Amino acid sequence: MADKISLQNSSNFAVISNPQFVSEGIVTESLLNPDRVILGGETDPASQKALGVISSIYERWVPRDRILKMSTKSAEVSKLVINAFLAQRVSSINAIASVCEETAADVRQVAGAIGCDSRIGPHFLEAGLGFGGNTLPADLHRLVYTCESLDLPVVADYWSAVLSVNEYQISRFFRKVTAHYCETLRGKKLAVLGCAFKKGTPDVKNSPAVFICSRLLLEDAIAAVYDPLSKREFLVDAIIETFGRKLGKFTLDYKAMYNSMRKPASFFDGRLVAPHRELKEIGFRVEALGVKI
Repeated sequence: MADKISLQNSSNFAVISNPQFVSEGIVTESLLNPDRVILGGETDPASQKALGVISSIYERWVPRDRILKMSTKSAEVSKLVINAFLAQRVSSINAIASVCEETAADVRQVAGAIGCDSRIGPHFLEAGLGFGGNTLPADLHRLVYTCESLDLPVVADYWSAVLSVNEYQISRFFRKVTAHYCETLRGKKLAVLGCAFKKGTPDVKNSPAVFICSRLLLEDAIAAVYDPLSKREFLVDAIIETFGRKLGKFTLDYKAMYNSMRKPASFFDGRLVAPHRELKEIGFRVEALGVKI
């Protein structure tokens, strides 16, 4: 960009890289209290002046030690790698979830043990259906493309594996659903609780729930998608939960759900937040990721 502008304009100018790290669902909080602000620029006087101007704006509410100044390329790579590391943690705990199912371990307990290590920390260690949205998948694909264009195939394969595990986790969960019904979902009506890719946002881009719904339709099942604004009631065979027990003012009444369903009623927990013992006592047949039930 800088090269193109310089060909058309002889005046002094500067191109500054200021990647955003806002998180959907907590946009205001992440803007007002960011973990860091990254400013990338070159060493020429115009760039340094521009960096100072942008930095002075952020210093009105961001502590100075959280404002990181670096080269433009370092800022751009940092943006990709930060999101890649977040996605990597999600895929890592989801990969371990499959190990836990086969060994009768509980991935929640394993994640708790991992998170107690100060070198690792507890964040992004909740097993589930994987990551979605626009940012994490897009930046991972960009990082893979960058590695391939730099002739770094081993590194590209490493980050591609993070994407592969994410896709595998969703497919593995769907296979649980089909296996539960002896490989046929024709005519089955399943309620999918939550359609956004994460709680706190209406964004459905790359949502695991949307993938689940599309697969249900391909199998000639009927997908009834529930969200906090839904008023319509459905008589269904099974529940697929893709978000936590509470989403804003929306609280799940499992007993009422069970009473409105065809029997035997099934519950597939894709987020490991449902009370499995309570569900079984109510009468549900329960399937979940990362635990043996």
